[in-house]
Amino acid sequence: MSSSRLPGKSLVTLGDDVVLGYVTNSLSQCDNISEVVVVTSTDPSDDPIAGWCKDRSLNVSRGSLNNVAARVLGAAQEFGAQAFVRVSGDSPLIDPVLVDYAVGLYRGSELDLVTNVFPRTFPRGQSVEVVRTESLTLACAGGLTVFEQEHVTQVYYLQSERFRIRNFTADQLESASSMLKFSSSVHLAIDEAQDLVRSERVIQALGSVRPWEAGWEACSQIALSLENRA
Repeated sequence: MSSSRLPGKSLVTLGDDVVLGYVTNSLSQCDNISEVVVVTSTDPSDDPIAGWCKDRSLNVSRGSLNNVAARVLGAAQEFGAQAFVRVSGDSPLIDPVLVDYAVGLYRGSELDLVTNVFPRTFPRGQSVEVVRTESLTLACAGGLTVFEQEHVTQVYYLQSERFRIRNFTADQLESASSMLKFSSSVHLAIDEAQDLVRSERVIQALGSVRPWEAGWEACSQIALSLENRA
């Protein structure tokens, strides 16, 4: 809720819900995850998020405001997760198909991280990371920089030689099409007010089809067409 660029963005109205509502509703469509947990801070500014989760009977875990890595690790340990999927709360158009695909790659492996941003070939707002809890525990125990604490998985990318990482790209998906040549430049996350407007217009263009039903490519195509018209 204390975002400097868009204060209160987690619970800001979007379509017929709020930003966080779209994220959690999308993740509830996944076949390969056991439960959805909203991980927020213990700072009083985030009490509204905890209250919102309670009203919707959603799992919530709270931890440090600034040490996000410790907060996420604490949530994984609280819920007994040997591995977890990290999806940012500012990604209302996240495609559950990507989450299921990432988890499928992780299962049965000895990987520490499955990701689709190393390098990025999907739009911002479609980032998915599957993290082995044990590896994040060891990384945190070894000490993280302030930057790594804030950005959780940056320790994997900045010290990639220490970890077993598998990246998947857009062209590996059977559904992928001509979106590949420009999908990584499309912005579908909510960072600033203009991003909220873009997502609102995408949702309006989808009509009765929900974003998680439409998929990442359809949402990206609409967002790109809106940019071209502008």
